[in-house]
Amino acid sequence: MPRCDPPHAPKHPRFARSLVFRGRLLAMNPGGFEEIISQLLAGMGFEMVEGTG
Repeated sequence: MPRCDPPHAPKHPRFARSLVFRGRLLAMNPGGFEEIISQLLAGMGFEMVEGTG
């Protein structure tokens, strides 16, 4: 996969954390991903959030 990071990106801790978070999301099984997204949506105030699995 080609990288297109801005030149200043490695200097920012937030960017490094986002890469770690992205890696964790990509490594999750579908059910775990669905659960975390359901929790996120509920935490944002969405009502009647249900998973399909």
